[in-house]
Amino acid sequence: VMAQNGSIKGKVTTSDDQPAQFVNVYIKSTNKGSVTDAAGQFEINNLKPGKYLLVASFIGLKSKQEEIEVTENNTSTVSFILEEDGQELK
Repeated sequence: VMAQNGSIKGKVTTSDDQPAQFVNVYIKSTNKGSVTDAAGQFEINNLKPGKYLLVASFIGLKSKQEEIEVTENNTSTVSFILEEDGQELK
């Protein structure tokens, strides 16, 4: 019996609680990733069970990393709040 893969889905918002669109969300040291939609939501499917380091990055916002565990046949959820990078002009 083959192990069933899992997936990660979640939402990215900005520090003022707006959905963050076009944010790259990817698993560190793999080529698996996604980009958030207009609602700030993303999904990464077909992941082997295990622990992953998930990175959310967008120009002008500070990147965030989150360790997440994927379990067989389950969808793990994660949410990111990205803050403005202080070097950007207000």
